[in-house]
Amino acid sequence: MLDKITLEKLTVKEQTNYENILREYVQNIFLRSFYAQAGSENFLFKGGTALKIVFRSPRFSEDLDFTGLSDSKSYEKILENVLYDLECDGMDVSLSESKKTTGGHLANIAVQIYGQSIIIKNQISMRVGGEKLGENVIVSNDLVPTYNLIILDKKTIVSEKINALALRAKPRDFFDLHFILINHDLREKLNIDENTRNIVLKRIESQDKRLLESELKVFLPRSFWRIIDDLPTVLKRDLMSN
Repeated sequence: MLDKITLEKLTVKEQTNYENILREYVQNIFLRSFYAQAGSENFLFKGGTALKIVFRSPRFSEDLDFTGLSDSKSYEKILENVLYDLECDGMDVSLSESKKTTGGHLANIAVQIYGQSIIIKNQISMRVGGEKLGENVIVSNDLVPTYNLIILDKKTIVSEKINALALRAKPRDFFDLHFILINHDLREKLNIDENTRNIVLKRIESQDKRLLESELKVFLPRSFWRIIDDLPTVLKRDLMSN
């Protein structure tokens, strides 16, 4: 387990707050253990945290999202082994919630580390019997030794992010779209129809800039704060040219 001083130094290096670094550290340890378990190939990593950990988006993220090609029983067996691994790694871990939902499974894991409580929320959208559109990737960073995980295919990751923006339009979704548009591997997977484009453009135009700033400043390194004010303008320009 990384010592507290090293994590504090990474906080300065990444120009963010200590909680973001601590959470991402625990996320990486969780994922490293998760994808070492038998059956984990049936759970495909996706969402904002996948953009951060796999594609190196600068935006820190809170939840671990998966598409599940198996069932809740299989997931809970993997989770049981992961929690044991985290305890062996010196973390105080408790499962505060684990339940089936209408479309999948939800689990909240509370991790006590260096006097702080970090909540790791797992959200699994079950697609039992669905086609396996996963891709094995290698994750390398300053937090944990190199490990493998399996992501949902890039095209679907991008498509789900666009749908999230059209439906809920959270500030984090706007930045994720910006990242997709400037990342070559993700941008080439973007396929947005005219109707969805218009919905997203309206979402951008109606976005409260104060809300955009208050949320993104929490999850973006300070060196990225300067783009927040111009983000709606930049997104509209890039969407229209895509």
